[in-house]
Amino acid sequence: PRGLGFRPLPVEFQDMRLERAYAQSGIGGYGVTYRKERRPVGDEHRVVQLGPSAFLEAIASDYERFRVTCYDPDDMRETHAPGHHQFCVGRVVLDADVVINLPKLKTHDLTTLTCALKNQVGILPGGTKCNMHQPADTPARLAVAVAELAEAVPFDLALVDAVVGLHGGGSRRGRPVRAGFVAAGADLVAVDAVCGALVGIPPEDVGVTCVAGAKGLGEPRLDRIRVTGLPSTDPLVVFERAG
Repeated sequence: PRGLGFRPLPVEFQDMRLERAYAQSGIGGYGVTYRKERRPVGDEHRVVQLGPSAFLEAIASDYERFRVTCYDPDDMRETHAPGHHQFCVGRVVLDADVVINLPKLKTHDLTTLTCALKNQVGILPGGTKCNMHQPADTPARLAVAVAELAEAVPFDLALVDAVVGLHGGGSRRGRPVRAGFVAAGADLVAVDAVCGALVGIPPEDVGVTCVAGAKGLGEPRLDRIRVTGLPSTDPLVVFERAG
């Protein structure tokens, strides 16, 4: 706005999906069929290889059984196998000088809470997210997989929108609830810990926060986090958990 000293910044949106779907026709007036177009992995993407150090290595002996509905199992075998665990990430993320994470605060079926750490899964283009979600099919496995992704591709700042969040269901099926705050910080683990506490979900109940803290990616303990703008981390509202 003029008069407030803000200088407009140019914003550019980039499509990092590896697969695009195009609407073709309706089915009896009730639905739409889609034509899918696969884009090759080119200069817009890079492959991050975690190798045998990845958490999924523990279940890699069953890699030929990895399946995701409606996705080619051959893709799973190419990205996850014994000693071989890779993620396709948008090059713009890896080459950027500063990367800012902009999550919406929500409850989640498997991770309990979706905040800055879980939001980083968004850097995996399109259907490649399923290549992580399917092997990591339990809360404990997904928590470690998300923490490993955060370790491989660190973010510089998180800015959380919790003015209105979602609770009571998964990240798509939740109901709107007003929490009334915005949070920011350079330590994404601490941001997740504080945001969870402010909606009645302590950090020890969120596997991703615990695992990322144990990996040394940030501080999950509320008594060691300096919070400004609020007198405490007591709940402002209590989110109903998914499930």
